[in-house]
Amino acid sequence: MLSPQSNPSKHIHQVKHNLAFLKTFYSSYQYNDWAITVAFYASVHVIDLALISKGAVNTAQPHAENHSFRNQAVKQYFPAVSSTYRFLYRKSRNSRYEFYNPPQLPVELIIKHRLKEILDWADAELKTDFQFKI
Repeated sequence: MLSPQSNPSKHIHQVKHNLAFLKTFYSSYQYNDWAITVAFYASVHVIDLALISKGAVNTAQPHAENHSFRNQAVKQYFPAVSSTYRFLYRKSRNSRYEFYNPPQLPVELIIKHRLKEILDWADAELKTDFQFKI
């Protein structure tokens, strides 16, 4: 039996769940900090899905250490999206821990370009079907 962390269908479901949630409030621009955070966590599940496909899942580490592991693994295994993933990671941390609430344009660029890049990569490389449109 697969653990939730190593079950591909759980990650696919969570990406779709995060995207559906993001669509409910994204265009109001009232919660830009949360839009960035949700975008980042959608990308986390994409990367976890990719790591499962490589057999490189880290299920034994605590949550904070998983971020460090994931950041290193994305550089090693997925250089095509490494800089985009790390960009989303930094923006999410800024929103959560530095109380940064970005204005509309940066959020649009992050969601429509950076998150979309990760999702398009997953559709091509992992044969997912996220087809994100916002």
